[in-house]
Amino acid sequence: MLLSPCRARNLGLLGSGVFARDWTKELDVYRADIAAHGVYGADITVHSVDWADIAVHSVDWADITAHGVYGADIAAHGVYGADLAAHGVYGADIAAHGVYGADIAAHGVYGADIAAHGVYGADIAAHGVYGADIAAHGVYGAYIAAHGVYGADIAAHGVYGAYIAAHGVYGAYIAAHGVYGAYIAAHGVYGAYIAAHGVYGAYIAAHGVYGAYIAAHGVYGAYIAAHGVYGAYIAAHGVYGAYIAAHGVYGAYIAAHGVYGAYIAAHGVYGAYIAAHGVYGAYIAAHGVYGAYIAAHGVYGAYIAAHGVYGADIAAHGVYGADIAVSCFSLHCFFKGRIVSGRNFRPARPLDNSDTGGNSADDLTAGRLDKEEGQIQPQSPWPYTNGSFKNGIVGLENDGLTCCVNALLQSFYLTPQFTSILQWWDQRGEVVGPGNIPYAMCRLFDQMQASVSGMVSAEMFLHCLGLNHVKVYQQHDAEELFLIIFNLLMDQIQAPEMVKEMKRLYEIKVEQFVKCDSGTVTVKDSSLLSLPLPVREIGRGGVFTLEDALKEFFNPQELTRNVRSFCPDFPRDKPAVQGFKLVSVPEILNLQLNRFSAPISPGGLIRKIYSSVAFPENLNLDHLPISEKSQKAGNGQERWLYQLHAVLAHSGIPLFGHYTVYVKSFRDSKWYHMNDSKVSQVSWAKVTQTFGGHASIWTETAYMLLYKRVKQETEPSSAAGQ
Repeated sequence: MLLSPCRARNLGLLGSGVFARDWTKELDVYRADIAAHGVYGADITVHSVDWADIAVHSVDWADITAHGVYGADIAAHGVYGADLAAHGVYGADIAAHGVYGADIAAHGVYGADIAAHGVYGADIAAHGVYGADIAAHGVYGAYIAAHGVYGADIAAHGVYGAYIAAHGVYGAYIAAHGVYGAYIAAHGVYGAYIAAHGVYGAYIAAHGVYGAYIAAHGVYGAYIAAHGVYGAYIAAHGVYGAYIAAHGVYGAYIAAHGVYGAYIAAHGVYGAYIAAHGVYGAYIAAHGVYGAYIAAHGVYGAYIAAHGVYGADIAAHGVYGADIAVSCFSLHCFFKGRIVSGRNFRPARPLDNSDTGGNSADDLTAGRLDKEEGQIQPQSPWPYTNGSFKNGIVGLENDGLTCCVNALLQSFYLTPQFTSILQWWDQRGEVVGPGNIPYAMCRLFDQMQASVSGMVSAEMFLHCLGLNHVKVYQQHDAEELFLIIFNLLMDQIQAPEMVKEMKRLYEIKVEQFVKCDSGTVTVKDSSLLSLPLPVREIGRGGVFTLEDALKEFFNPQELTRNVRSFCPDFPRDKPAVQGFKLVSVPEILNLQLNRFSAPISPGGLIRKIYSSVAFPENLNLDHLPISEKSQKAGNGQERWLYQLHAVLAHSGIPLFGHYTVYVKSFRDSKWYHMNDSKVSQVSWAKVTQTFGGHASIWTETAYMLLYKRVKQETEPSSAAGQ
């Protein structure tokens, strides 16, 4: 190629001698071009061969000239020409689509997708929006594209796939069983139950309809399901459960005993009676047909039941009672007297050895108990009656509700005047039956004298009481039981002179009078075994003494209309007073503190008065009223001096409590406390704690006071105690 002078000059070739020879010739050629080509000729001439192209081919040749083989493409296709020149047939695509052009050129319509998405492009091009998923996941791609993340599972598992995708391993179960599927998958056959019933489902599956109850309540569930709210109780307590559920702690009793059950639960063995007879039930249980009367009228009840309206007078005055009742004596003596003769108790039958060979059950019992503490001779004298008290104080076993009997026996045993009369009878050697109270008492005292253990059982004596229709193993009133035992002694000793001495030992003779407003005075003599003294209800810290109680007892009292209403000969509207005067006093003075008061209202319960009653060790009766008969006889009231010998104390409530006894020993003049088998020496201060007025109902309060008469030198001696 020839270079134009301009280009040669530009290349630094002019003047070098390379073109010096041809320059003129070359210039001539250019001029010829201008002449031949017109306006282009100048270009050719000026611009050498490159411009010749421009001149001939216009603007495109400039590109060819500038870009060589690519120039035509650039000239023909403008800015895309370089791409066509560089890439051939793909150039247009590259020129049109940039970096994607090569892919479009190579792959046609898919090229753009391939260019945009790489290896996934063909799939995208073939399958549209699903293409990328197909490209990425193969055969599952369409499912993934159509269903998202669930697609692979749908592709692998068919219709269950979506469930498997959504719920994992539980998916197939959910697909097959609906909402229960996950539970079935997790829990097996119980799953449907768990799904339907929650946490109780497994129990329902295993146990049927009871399952929910078992789940909620444990082992009691089946019972609750079968029996409702009572089920847990039935499960825990068996057949009694429903009753316990309905009635609480009384339920078992109601189940076992029917409608009486609650009463039995609350009141023990008396419950059925209380249920059938109300507040009188306990009394009916204890005393049989007389019970209601005893409940309504106290210790006089049995007499009222047997003798009607005269009963109280008979109870208070013995054989004189019927006469007093007919003679309009006041019913007020219900609360003022005590029976002396106890003829309503059947005497013991004579012992007939011809039938039993001398070996009856009762006789054998007596013989066995005689020998418990060693070989005892029944007729041997008791050493302590002669001043040599062999073994001191001996306790008595409690064989079950026998504390009251034990306390009374101790008071008898430690009274030499009493035991001397009993020994006198025993030495007669009479043949008696097993129900003979004097004999049983003698044998018990033999045991106590011979005891080496310091404690014996009164079993034989208790058995003997039972043979005399005394209910031994139950709660007793000490004063009432004292009267029962004493009257049995009187009936069964039989020897008139000994009966007389025994009565003289305890009998209080009084003159009872009733005076109306007209001045008429009716007088009757009565015999009492104890004085029932009133107890005043006072607050804590108040002072009420035994002397106050004695004064209240002997003070004349106005009779009320209700008391006189049964007598047609005594006008109800006329006032009258009743009183007592002493005629003679006994060796042993029995003073009963009336701590148990009658019900305030019909159907009510007996109350116990816990107020304090202070009693002295030494008591003088010279301040009490005496009858004119006694004054004329010169009975010597100034010598009615007594010393406290025994205190029977009660703790608890009227229907349930405990008895003990405090006794002053004639041997050492010291006080001893006998609580059944437990014996202890105590001080006088300890005895005074039985005055009462304590906050607790279980603190002991004195109930019976036994005073021993103090002998004066001027008094005549009696057969007793000699």
